[in-house]
Amino acid sequence: MGQLIKRLDEHGYGNWLLFGLLPVSIPSNTEWLWAENEYEGYAGFEAVTQGEHLFMGAFGAFLAEFDPDEPDVEDLEENDVLGVDAFLKQEISKQMDITHWMSSQLNIKPWGKGLATAYIAIDEHGRQIQHVATRARLKGTRFVLQSSFDVEHKDRTSGPFMQILGSVLAACQSDGEL
Repeated sequence: MGQLIKRLDEHGYGNWLLFGLLPVSIPSNTEWLWAENEYEGYAGFEAVTQGEHLFMGAFGAFLAEFDPDEPDVEDLEENDVLGVDAFLKQEISKQMDITHWMSSQLNIKPWGKGLATAYIAIDEHGRQIQHVATRARLKGTRFVLQSSFDVEHKDRTSGPFMQILGSVLAACQSDGEL
């Protein structure tokens, strides 16, 4: 698939393009170190503290276009959400220890539909990590956008990672091609 993450500016962590489609703005007002992370079907960033390199959070986009198990939210209606939510919980529970599941919400906007799912899971280091996944068709392609952050540091972490998620959706919407 080639380069999944492309820097759009020369300095700082500011502006990036994922999969050649999704514009991402990384907040510059954090003291964290940001690392690019990409592998087949995934492109994103992870933030760690300087010095100790403690995980603070991550943002990434998963290409869902060719995953037959990923729901196409454009086909969902409100009465489908409970069944899809149960399916997602079952599948995600196979991959991680979920401690708190918040029901998926179908958001219907003028540009289309998005399914938001939030949950807290224990990571391999025993930390509680809040995950917020948004499934949507963006620029004609199905994606799962995921912001994750350390619950212990939520006062410092939730804002920047939700800001990144919002920046992608806002940028795609302003292009008129969400």
